[in-house]
Amino acid sequence: MRSTATKDTARAKSQRRSALANERRPAAWSPTVPEAVVWGGMALAALILVLHVRTYTFLTDDSFISFRYARNLVHGYGLVFNPGGERVEGYTNLLWVLLLAGFRAIGLGMERMALVLSFAATAALVAIVVRFVWARVPRGQRWIAVLPALFLACTRSFAVWASSGLETRLFDLLLVAGLLRLVDETESTGENGRSLRPVAPWLFGLASLTRPDGVLVGGCAFLASMAFEWRRTGRIPIQRALAWWPMAALIGAHLAFRLAYYGYWVPNTFYAKVGSRHSWGAGGLYLTLFALEYGAVLWLPGLIAGTSSYKRKNALFVPILFAAAVVPHALYIAEIGGDHFEFRPLDFYLPLVFLVLAEGIRSWVVSPRRAVQAALYAAAVLFGLTWFPLRSHIQFPRQYWPGFPGTYAGLLPEADRYLAPENDPVFRFWPLREVAGAYRDLMREQTTHFGGIRQEEHRMFLETANTAAGHINDVLARDALPRDLYVAIDCVGAVPYRTDLRILDRLGLTDAHVAHGPFVSQAVAHGKYATMEYARERGVDIWSADPVSPVLPVGNSRLERGIRRALAEGGDYYSADLGNGNFLFCLFPQGVVRAQERMPRIRLLPVQDSTIVASYIRQVLPPFLADLEAGRANPRRVQRVGELCILAGDLESAGSIYDIASRTFPDNWQFSWMLAICRKMLGDVAGASAPLLRAGDILARSGDPAAPTRLQAIFEQLKPGMSLRGLAANTEPDEGHEEAPPAGRGPRGAP
Repeated sequence: MRSTATKDTARAKSQRRSALANERRPAAWSPTVPEAVVWGGMALAALILVLHVRTYTFLTDDSFISFRYARNLVHGYGLVFNPGGERVEGYTNLLWVLLLAGFRAIGLGMERMALVLSFAATAALVAIVVRFVWARVPRGQRWIAVLPALFLACTRSFAVWASSGLETRLFDLLLVAGLLRLVDETESTGENGRSLRPVAPWLFGLASLTRPDGVLVGGCAFLASMAFEWRRTGRIPIQRALAWWPMAALIGAHLAFRLAYYGYWVPNTFYAKVGSRHSWGAGGLYLTLFALEYGAVLWLPGLIAGTSSYKRKNALFVPILFAAAVVPHALYIAEIGGDHFEFRPLDFYLPLVFLVLAEGIRSWVVSPRRAVQAALYAAAVLFGLTWFPLRSHIQFPRQYWPGFPGTYAGLLPEADRYLAPENDPVFRFWPLREVAGAYRDLMREQTTHFGGIRQEEHRMFLETANTAAGHINDVLARDALPRDLYVAIDCVGAVPYRTDLRILDRLGLTDAHVAHGPFVSQAVAHGKYATMEYARERGVDIWSADPVSPVLPVGNSRLERGIRRALAEGGDYYSADLGNGNFLFCLFPQGVVRAQERMPRIRLLPVQDSTIVASYIRQVLPPFLADLEAGRANPRRVQRVGELCILAGDLESAGSIYDIASRTFPDNWQFSWMLAICRKMLGDVAGASAPLLRAGDILARSGDPAAPTRLQAIFEQLKPGMSLRGLAANTEPDEGHEEAPPAGRGPRGAP
């Protein structure tokens, strides 16, 4: 008792000294900003946010996993991925799935409502951030509330995760609302000494149902609150601790449900993505890339000033609580190696950081001169938030290349030019050039392992998946394939959702056996993979050669590469002409005899069978030649299709391709060279002379004076009727240059 009384006396004396010092300090200068200007600033921030969100509005393929679980729940199958299949918790967002299921039950489209919910949560999040500042500053200083709203509106990550179809923004809203409400509950006292009604525990509990890391953030917030209360009063706050029963009850009920329904304490996705693997290095790079992209070094002066200002105002609990939420969570993200998506788990940090920054900037505005300095600092922060994200968006290719730019560095000119410091009008000069170089290198490193994949790539991938689902549905509608097929693929979002096929998830997100298996690659969050033996045991009918779909249309680069590889090297893949320009491309875990029994309406043949090749060339050639004549064909595809014709023995078609290509791309020596070969093999030696000379001349002009002699020697050795397999197999550009990564097995790459 004596000790407590002593602490209370000392604290009272300290508060009196602080109050006396404040009385003696001259009144701080503060700019007078009319309310109309403040509201105008708010309107500007809202407009920027709307335009920014519109720029990045998208759905990600992974969101369709939640859509499928929600639909199956409404249809009476339970929370399962495959109707009638085993119970596997392939989602991590129970509250989100239940909300989507509710919309589905009343006839509203889940895809649209997922976006509406995220947009609404974004607006609500900005509103509560503004309200928090608005309520804590004098009326004449309300202009400061514009700053966090403007910072959020201009930040790419905040705009990106205002959509996606995932639970991200709902999670952010619940966490940030819980933290800000906890500040009010801890610092405010109602009548008769009673605290505000405890709402924060409910918000943290709901956040924990929305995503598992809500448990970590809510738990850390609880400990910070208890520690602060004990430090303030000198007593263990038992009564306040008991008020947190809602969070404990919600988490406990969820755990009990999960254990009873699925048989595990944690979601299946934990085993598939994390397991026992520790990835501090990759996670540290992920956090570093985030810091570089958004100029986090510029935040430091404002964060220090904001923390000092809160301390002077006896409100130090605000930055302490924010740090207690962010720091342990950031360590957790580092430990698991980051995330497949660009900065999705870090998104809730932004409102907290910007609130402290705004307080720091407000504390600097004590004179007209300091006000100018504060404005310049805010402008610098805005520049840091927007420059790299803007450059990354403008320079991102419009073609879908998985794992861009990392998987194509050194292979594709677009990847080598992407974010190159020498092309940056601001960061091209030393020492800023070093920062830009580090940012580019880190992005390459992350995307090489499919970490921090950009919104642009996810948007384009969904277009690919939707197109693939359309081809499958076309085949199913014509009864070319049975609807009860069991198919193994990598990407289990839009294709399973839109086709209703039974799916084996080869990456293990929705399959417990695969999820509990060993890691076979370093891909972030996608390091496990099913085996053919497991697919055979499960009774899988089709093992797709493509990560997205076993049904590929004419013109698909992966189908063309598969046919070319089979012609050059052989292999066990099978194909079938499904009609309407679609081909089956897959393996059969149960064997081809069993597969033919399951699919009697189609004729299954090895990919290298001349019937398949001839059918493909017959369908692909007319539109391809039209594109080539119009200059719309990619040189890499020109070489690939031409070699398909050579390997199939159709030298006339190959000659037609290279004849047009040599005129369309006059500086490409390979097209003239292949035209000369085709003409000689067809017996037209005289017609081969001109393209042969042209190929040698192009190489000689490029710095290879011995090329004409070398090409002439090879040309003279060619005899009509001899095989060109070896020649064709060694002249195609690297397979990684288009739609599949050059090596390894990624979540969006070729197997």
